[in-house]
Amino acid sequence: MGGAKISTKLPVIKNFLDKAEKVLIGGALANNFFKARGFDVGASVVDDAAGSVSPNLTSSEDVRLVLPEDILVSTDKTGEATPESYPVKNLDPAGIIVDIGPKTAKHFGEIIKNSSMVIWNGPMGLSEVDKFAEGTKIVAKAVAGAKYSIVGGGDTISAVGRLDLLGKFSYVSTGGGAMLAFLAGSKLPGLEALGYYD
Repeated sequence: MGGAKISTKLPVIKNFLDKAEKVLIGGALANNFFKARGFDVGASVVDDAAGSVSPNLTSSEDVRLVLPEDILVSTDKTGEATPESYPVKNLDPAGIIVDIGPKTAKHFGEIIKNSSMVIWNGPMGLSEVDKFAEGTKIVAKAVAGAKYSIVGGGDTISAVGRLDLLGKFSYVSTGGGAMLAFLAGSKLPGLEALGYYD
């Protein structure tokens, strides 16, 4: 799970913590978890709803929730400054987390490759900038190689489209918001009208 809006993804994360073997968190979504754990994320993107991430949810004791162990940090979002990877730490005020780090990308890839089914929504960083796209690229290739894969959301589809992987997934959902609502356990009016919940 990546992207930026934790307000739409937190219900999915909570719903899947007792259903999935692992819930991997990347992208700007991870910044909210870092902040909730007391890290200074500098100028990185955080959702205003970050306060809704409870300390219980960020507990390192829950091995099902997997956060990045290292991050790619830059001082600008354009890719002109050379990014550097660091273990997760307090950042300077100008520091911006732009991608998961190489150790995290490798770790996420290994978990995904050994999974029977993978659901993916949200890139791992500012993947539209080439210098910040490596984490998303590694995750995308791993998901494409999974036994069964479901991907959704506009940013995710754009990212895999740039990598020419769109046809490699078992199912691609263009309704990102509806997909998230369904995965969070909400009843969708269209499915209700079709008798899905009967």
